[in-house]
Amino acid sequence: MKQLKESDYFRAWLPFFLIATIGAGLAGLIVGSVLAAFLGAAGMPIAQMTRVLQIVGFLIGIPISYGTFRAVIGKYLLPKLWEDDHFHRE
Repeated sequence: MKQLKESDYFRAWLPFFLIATIGAGLAGLIVGSVLAAFLGAAGMPIAQMTRVLQIVGFLIGIPISYGTFRAVIGKYLLPKLWEDDHFHRE
């Protein structure tokens, strides 16, 4: 197995950070806005609405972060680890 350099980790982390942050932010903005409109129309107090929207935003970010992590690791790190390995992915 090949040894990874610090620059390899950084090149994988940067797109992960940017895509996960921007993607989760946009998804949270869209879903949060729609949910806030419904909760506000239903008469939910702002303090309760804030807590619900924080939890929903967190839950939306989890699968986006995981999917981004899998994609970035698969694209940037695994090929470098498998370069000299006899067990290439088929």
